[in-house]
Amino acid sequence: METLLAQLTSAGTAAVNLSTHATTATLRRQALLGCQALLDQIKVAQARLMSDATTHRDWISTGHKNMADWLADTTKSSYGDAKRKEKLGNALGQSPDLNQAVASGQLSPDTAEALADTITNPPAAATPADISDLVAAAKGATPPQAKAAADYWRERLTNETEEEAEARRFAKRSVTTTIPADGTSTTSITLPVLHMRELLNAFDHAAGKFTEGDTRTNAQRLADGAITLAKLYNSGQVNGGRSNPNIIVTITAEAFAGLTNQPGHTPWGDRIPAHTIRELAKNATLQRVVMAGDSIINLGRKVRYATHEQYLALIARDGSCRWGNCTTPAAWCDVDHVQQWANGGTTDIDWEWLLCPHHHTQRHLPGVTIHGNANSNTRITLPNGTTIHCPPKGATHHRTKHVKPQQTAPPGRQAAQVA
Repeated sequence: METLLAQLTSAGTAAVNLSTHATTATLRRQALLGCQALLDQIKVAQARLMSDATTHRDWISTGHKNMADWLADTTKSSYGDAKRKEKLGNALGQSPDLNQAVASGQLSPDTAEALADTITNPPAAATPADISDLVAAAKGATPPQAKAAADYWRERLTNETEEEAEARRFAKRSVTTTIPADGTSTTSITLPVLHMRELLNAFDHAAGKFTEGDTRTNAQRLADGAITLAKLYNSGQVNGGRSNPNIIVTITAEAFAGLTNQPGHTPWGDRIPAHTIRELAKNATLQRVVMAGDSIINLGRKVRYATHEQYLALIARDGSCRWGNCTTPAAWCDVDHVQQWANGGTTDIDWEWLLCPHHHTQRHLPGVTIHGNANSNTRITLPNGTTIHCPPKGATHHRTKHVKPQQTAPPGRQAAQVA
């Protein structure tokens, strides 16, 4: 073992010295490839060591909760990165096909890492042959391409409904922060892709555009946007954010109508489940695009589901999020249909109410039912049988006069584009 560790140190020293000997473009490219090959080998070796150490519970007596915690604390590195290495090691141990593909160079360690969670937690119906097919399909792919292939593979083999799959993804949400070092700290955020796009769009919007002479990187500009939002919130100047930037999601008319479950896509190539888009579109600006072959022959006018006037009436009636004792301000809430639009619900004040983003998500989880309309004694029953009373909390608890639906688009709604 001592000999192997000495060889590892020698390899690191040689890599450091490469920079002083790479004097031409060709040599520098060769040196970069050599360093990458060494890093890949070390990453795979470290992943296997992490998996083995976790199996043997080597963190016991160190005062840490697991091996990833021990490695991150000892090296002052990312806990999330350490967990990903552990998952990669587990996946390499579970799948001979994945192990062989990485060893032969048909899959990079980063691409294998993108498959690791799916391979270690496959759908119940998946067979070893199915996993072999997934690995074969990912050979030569980039990590994002492999992740997309894994998502499609899981959807094809799973018995989950769209709602159950979305609930499973949402349950993975997290915010973790490292111990401050050198006056800085790193925060890792895990969110469903659409929520992450909303977060990044908010940072982008708050940061403003690059200006002449701006020396910031884009990562620094987004960080400035996050700082700006936090300062405004803490000083009481965030008043609802109704002028947030749009998120464009394209989906077929058939999927939007619920005839198929074909996912939609953002301009960044993110795959968004059809169920999520249909829910999002209840508060969205819709742009109809009629196609003949590859040509656009008609652009329809924008269609609003909940008008700005209705939103103001809901603020007056509901006062805040309607869910139980939630006190999230009305200006930060979403307009939700009590009876879902896809099930025949109407865009009337009697059947619309305000829910904060968290409770809007909870309301659409499988097994949740709503009793009554939105005017008075509205109740929510959770899958475990718990009933939550959700009365209006605003200045006007009486029957609100209907506001005639308009076709104008109020500011700040997110957008879904129907193709």
